[in-house]
Amino acid sequence: MMIRNPRLLRPLLRLVRRPRFKPRPPRVKYGVVEVSPYLNDAKAAASISADFELAWAWREWGVERAERMGFLERRNVPLILDLLDGFGVPITWATVGHLFLDSCNDRKNGLVHSHMPRPPANRRWEGDWYKHDPSADLATRPAWYCPDLIRLIQQAKVPHEIGCHSFSHIEFSRECSNEELIRAEIHECQEVMARFDLRPHTLVYPFNIMGHHHLDLLSRLGVVVVRHRDAKFGLSYPERDPSGVYKIYETMSLRESTYYSQPAKALALLEEAVGRGLCYHLWFHPSNPTAEFQITFREILEHMVRLRKRGDLWVATMKDLAAYCEARRTTIVKGHWDTSKLTLSFLSTYDRSKFGPTELTLRVHCPNRPSKAKLMGGGATKVLPDPRLRYCGKSGTLTVNVPSEAESLELSFHAPQTSRERANAKGHIVCHAAESQRGA
Repeated sequence: MMIRNPRLLRPLLRLVRRPRFKPRPPRVKYGVVEVSPYLNDAKAAASISADFELAWAWREWGVERAERMGFLERRNVPLILDLLDGFGVPITWATVGHLFLDSCNDRKNGLVHSHMPRPPANRRWEGDWYKHDPSADLATRPAWYCPDLIRLIQQAKVPHEIGCHSFSHIEFSRECSNEELIRAEIHECQEVMARFDLRPHTLVYPFNIMGHHHLDLLSRLGVVVVRHRDAKFGLSYPERDPSGVYKIYETMSLRESTYYSQPAKALALLEEAVGRGLCYHLWFHPSNPTAEFQITFREILEHMVRLRKRGDLWVATMKDLAAYCEARRTTIVKGHWDTSKLTLSFLSTYDRSKFGPTELTLRVHCPNRPSKAKLMGGGATKVLPDPRLRYCGKSGTLTVNVPSEAESLELSFHAPQTSRERANAKGHIVCHAAESQRGA
């Protein structure tokens, strides 16, 4: 019997404790200002990654079967992009670097890609690491090259992230990798991606073999986030390694089960993420059977979009999620009340050149809705349009997004008219002054 009701599946998952859940993210609060854990003050986040590989991931099965998987992936990618466009969902395409090439024929001494170091060990086949590389081009061997599909991803309505899956789908284990190999693989990806005006921020380890022992090196090479697999935990807030690289915990993969419906499991775990303030992550191979995308994946996207419309879920790429977490960690907010004006100053060490641009969502406790909001930064002043300011009178909370490079935000309020409004305003000023003294 297959369980299709998420209300039945959710307590069952709790009972077997699979997966388990990490603690809620810590609060970041400065007086009357709190930095939300997620953009737009969502209760949770969701991200999706695709291991985009064509034939490269399946070489140990032989060239014929590997190319069969590559051709299936080629057929599926346009369908997947149409689905994502229809639902407005961005994902991270973890792409094997060789796919960016139109052709390769740099044989030297009988070796393809002779300038590339070989893995110190190969547990998957005998012979050279590049023995299956056809040393051909897109027109004749399309299962090994796909600049056409990469351009299709770049042209999608939804702005996807194109990340890194190594150049030649290497194994990151201690036995099969070393610093020379990792450095060369990432540099080669950077070279071929630069031709598409791309820069890799995200790395997904091939074969799902964690290579965290290389995180210091990966950080120096510009990687800011990796996908992490843990046998116990499936929902977590992104964890920052001492190297500065974030780990996003894998929650589930897109594959059919004989015991429960995958969309039901996804919804149960998404609801757990919302209730616990954590992140849900789904990953898949674009070479999965086409029906899985037409039916299962579509239904999971429907669940995500429904939660997003309610304001409960932020659906983001891996890079955007890591960038937000880093900006939240590295930004200090200081506030100053002056009669009917609250000025928020931002002191930040956020590395925009490494993580890219992002915004932070602030929850500001204030006596009433501001009449004007001026954002200052980079030598310019910008008046924020009214839709950017979301005020809840019941909780007395203003929610506003500010870019990571902002220097200050000036909120102007109408002078309080009633004694209650004046008391509320005074209470906010006193509260903030007390918090400032404790912070000092």
